[in-house]
Amino acid sequence: MTTVNNNAFNTTSYDMYQVDAFASKVFEGNPAAVIPMKGNTWFTDEKMQQIATENNLSETAFLISKDTTNNNNSDNDSNNTCEYDIRWFTPNGEVDLCGHATLGSAYVVFKFLKPPTMNKIQFNTQKNGALYVTKKQQLQMLTEENSSNKKNANIIGLLTMDFPADTPTKLITPDEILNKESVTNALNGTEVLDIFIGRDDLLIIVKDEDAIMNLKPNFSLIASILNTKYRGMNVTSASSSSSTYDCYSRSFFPTLGVNEDPVCGSAHCLISVYWSNITNKLELKARQASKRGGDVYIKLNKDKSRISLSGTCAMYMKATVYL
Repeated sequence: MTTVNNNAFNTTSYDMYQVDAFASKVFEGNPAAVIPMKGNTWFTDEKMQQIATENNLSETAFLISKDTTNNNNSDNDSNNTCEYDIRWFTPNGEVDLCGHATLGSAYVVFKFLKPPTMNKIQFNTQKNGALYVTKKQQLQMLTEENSSNKKNANIIGLLTMDFPADTPTKLITPDEILNKESVTNALNGTEVLDIFIGRDDLLIIVKDEDAIMNLKPNFSLIASILNTKYRGMNVTSASSSSSTYDCYSRSFFPTLGVNEDPVCGSAHCLISVYWSNITNKLELKARQASKRGGDVYIKLNKDKSRISLSGTCAMYMKATVYL
C-alpha cells in the first residue's frame, strides 16, 4: 500500500482493474471492476457499496488472498492452485453470485497477481460455497496478418468457471404481478411462450432470436414484476437452424441498478439447464445478444448439478483508487 497526500487528506492507494469479460476484444462482453484487498480484511460494506456505486459498472468484485505461500517455482500440483475470498457489488447492492465478475477476477489473478504456472483458482463465496476457475492453454499467438490488432494482445486464453447449476421450475399458478400478460407488457408486446422460476431469477421463453434482438424492455414494469422477490429477468429463445449458437438471451436487473447486463454468466446457470433439457445436449454455445454482446461456452455434468461456463477476457484499464 502507498500512502499519498490527496487534497490535504491522507489516503491509501489500491490497484483497480477493469476487465471486459466474455469478450474477444475490448468494448465487447461485460465490464467488471476488480479490487484486490491488502491484508485479510474487507472494507466496510458501506465503503464497498460506495466504490461500486462510484464505478457504476454492473459489478465490482473485491478479493482477499488466502494463500500463505507465494506459490513460486514449485512443481507440486497443489501449488498451481491459489485461493481467494470474493464478494460482488452492483451499484445498488451486494449479490450472492456473479459470473462475469468472477471470470474477470480470475483474469486479473492469472495475468497480474500470480506466476504463469498458476492454472486454477478457488474463490470462496459467502452463500454459494467454493467456485473454481481454471486456465486453459493460451490462445494461439496473433498471426502476422492480424498482429496489428493490438486489442487482442491482452487475451490470456479460455477461462472456465465451475458453478452450481440452477434448475428452472415452470410457473404453474400465475398471480396478479407475474403472468404472461404482465411480462408481455413489460417486454413491450413481445409474445411470452412460457415462464420459469430459478433460484434467484425469472426465465422467460420467447419465440426466436429475432424476438430477442428486437426486445424493447420497459425497465420500470420489469422492476415492478421483480419487486424484491427476484434478482432479475432473463429472456431467452432457441436459435435458428442456420445459427452457430444453441440459444440466445438477454438479462435485465433494474432493481440492482443494472437495466441490462451485457453478458451475465450466473444467468446461464439457469438458461443452460433449460436448453439442455430441451435439446438433450450437455454442451451448449450461448449468445447474449445485448448491444455489447458476448459468447458463453457451457458444459453441464451428467446430473446437471454443476455447470462449466467458459469465456475469454480483454483488459481495458488498470487504475489507482485513493481511499
